[in-house]
Amino acid sequence: KLLGEGSAEEEGLKKRLEDNLVHLCQKEPGEDGRIEQFDGYFSLEDASVEEVRSRLKHPKEYWGGAYGVASDTQVIKQADVVTRLVMFPEDYETGIKWKNWEYYEERTEHGSSLSACMYSILACQCGKKEFAYPFFLKSANADRIGGGKEWAGDVYIGGTHPAAAGGAYMSAIYGFGGLRESGGTLSAKPCLPDQWKKLQFHVYFKGEWYLVTESGEEVLFQKE
Repeated sequence: KLLGEGSAEEEGLKKRLEDNLVHLCQKEPGEDGRIEQFDGYFSLEDASVEEVRSRLKHPKEYWGGAYGVASDTQVIKQADVVTRLVMFPEDYETGIKWKNWEYYEERTEHGSSLSACMYSILACQCGKKEFAYPFFLKSANADRIGGGKEWAGDVYIGGTHPAAAGGAYMSAIYGFGGLRESGGTLSAKPCLPDQWKKLQFHVYFKGEWYLVTESGEEVLFQKE
């Protein structure tokens, strides 16, 4: 529904957004550099993903919810803190990013097909292409190889994963390709995996198409 300018609906939406802005909790890194997933997260049981998986009574069992096997542990479904670091790359230094990547990766179950690409992009931002590449492949092969979750309790959540394919594209362009926009200009800082000799892609920016070619640390922007 399109909200009319100055309408009661628009004013109500603006009020809710302003309220959300005031009350939004943005947790910052602690003395050890880690960002807590939510209040009380670090006090939960620090069990491994495999240990929590062993507690399942049925392979289709839902891990979360009030009584799920992971609910009182630090095991999480997807890359929440990691996603925040990806979305605001200029807000945190590389050391903070990598400390949180390492901490949360071994506690992430990756039950969401959108999780792996975030780990891939952040690893590239940290210059850890060797850690990024397996997560890129996990996203790119979500439908080709399978093996992901198909059930959440009695609810079927399988099918194709076009968003995971989009995540693989983002990993390639923004992760390995290092494409950035800052101050109204495009730039790129490649972090190509050893398996690739060259990366080439198109980007549409400010009404113009560009062909971007990357080889090693060399970057060429060609207007088309």
